Amino acid sequence: MTKAVLFDLDGTLVDSRKDIAASVNRMLKEMGFPARDDGEIYGYIGGGIHKLVLASFPPESVTGKPASDIVDEGVERFWRIYKDHVLDTTVPYDGIREALRALSGADGMKLCVATNKPLTHARLILNGLDISSLFACVKGWVPGLPVKPDPAILLHALKELDISPEDAVMVGDGINDLLAARAAGMKCCLVGYGYGDKTRLREAGPDFFAERVEDLKGIIV
Repeated sequence: MTKAVLFDLDGTLVDSRKDIAASVNRMLKEMGFPARDDGEIYGYIGGGIHKLVLASFPPESVTGKPASDIVDEGVERFWRIYKDHVLDTTVPYDGIREALRALSGADGMKLCVATNKPLTHARLILNGLDISSLFACVKGWVPGLPVKPDPAILLHALKELDISPEDAVMVGDGINDLLAARAAGMKCCLVGYGYGDKTRLREAGPDFFAERVEDLKGIIV
């Protein structure tokens, strides 16, 4: 029986693509690089912040140095900029509040957020959208903590919830969510309404697949 559901944040609970893309372009401008089209940046989201920043950089002929040499600077600038813009346009997916309330109303069910986003940024979003009260815990990146696909964030959440991995489900929109769940000994539900490619996600073999937000209520409980 499922006793806990862990949710990824971006692409699972909230649509934050516009704010992420805008912050990437602000970062590029600070570093003297040309902007990217939002749609192009959307395609880079989902593989982690370092991959996002690396993919967004122009070629070495423009930067004057290998992208790998300046990626840490870009990541630092991005997180600083993004912290002031996490709620410019970000909204919960339609029906998410209702789905979360339905799940949290199940007997003994505990909900948690488990995201690679820095914990500070995640809390700003959840508090700003007035959905933080629906979660028993929020786990995000903090210095020294590996991010998904490493299972560390998920295991930290389960420890706080006092729930065994076999009694929990990870819900996310990317392969990293599935890999982290498998490494933690959890089941995984991938969603088709987020940022990930639906065909690739289905082919990855998750335990559950939620085509729509509404499907979450029936798949996990």
